[in-house]
Parts: sequence; structure tokens; C-alpha cells
Amino acid sequence: MLSRLAHVVHRRRALVVAVWVVLTIFGAFSAAKVSSRWFESFSIPGYSAYETNQKTLKTFGSGEQAPFVAVFHSDGDVTKADLGPALAAAARIDPGARISSYASTHNDIYVSKDGHTTFAEIYPSGENTFSGTSHIGDVRSALQQNVPPGVKAHPPASSRWRMQRGVAAAGQACSPRP
Repeated sequence: MLSRLAHVVHRRRALVVAVWVVLTIFGAFSAAKVSSRWFESFSIPGYSAYETNQKTLKTFGSGEQAPFVAVFHSDGDVTKADLGPALAAAARIDPGARISSYASTHNDIYVSKDGHTTFAEIYPSGENTFSGTSHIGDVRSALQQNVPPGVKAHPPASSRWRMQRGVAAAGQACSPRP
């Protein structure tokens, strides 16, 4: 059977080549059209995480994107430093952003056991898509320019680094004080 197919293809090779050329052109045309219709979302409607995220988004106006995590370190007690202006400057970069930190909650969960390190989560506004705009460079600059004397800011890194290391680093560095 395969030998008969080989003979047919060999006898009609011009037709076979023409069909392959037409299929290749059609495939390229189709691929260009599909990219403009592609649904770009990381969420799956109907799942509990998606539904909870939608409630958070409706209540607070942000939370669809992963937060930027900024870590602050001081040689003294970091809770005595006024981080409010630095965090407010970061929030002004993205007017719909929401910030959660020791400065806003006074919860010790944001502070390391030794009291020298704290972190802040900056939830950007907007939808979580591949083409979304990230203000991370501007947020990083605002934090570094407005951090109080004696405090080192380790502002958020790029989103890939943040997802792999930033959140884990903040969680490891910070745990409730005894």
C-alpha cells in the first residue's frame, strides 16, 4: 500500500508540491489571524481562586496582577522608620494600586524576628495579561528615592525574578516576632 502511494506521489510530484505550498500559505495566513483573537488571561472562570480574585478586584479595585514585593532593611528597629512616604510615592506611580505593609497595618507578620527587616506588597491595578503594562521601574525608583535615612530598600525586581525569588525571599526573611 505504501509503495503504491509512493508511486502516485512520484508521478504527480508537481501537484503534491503545489498542494504543500498552498497549505503552507494558508497556515501562515491562519496563524496571523489567530494571534489577534487569542484570549490572553491567566484565570479560569468557575474555579474558586478565580471567583475569590474577582471579589477582591470588585472590593479593592486591584489584585488581579501579582504584587510587587519590596523588602526594607535597617540596622535598628525597622518599625521605627517612617516608610509611609516611600510607599506613598510608589502608590502614586499607579493610582489604582493598593499597598499592604507594616506601615499600613502595624501587623508584626510583616517584620522579621530580629526587627531589622520588613516588606511591603504593592498590588498594581489593571488586568493580568501578557501585554499588560508594568510600572516596576518607576516603582523601584520611587521607593529608592523616598526611603528614610538608615533604611536600605530592596525594591521589586522584574516579574519573572519576583515570581521565582522575590515572594519567597520576603516570606523567608519575615515571620512573626515572638
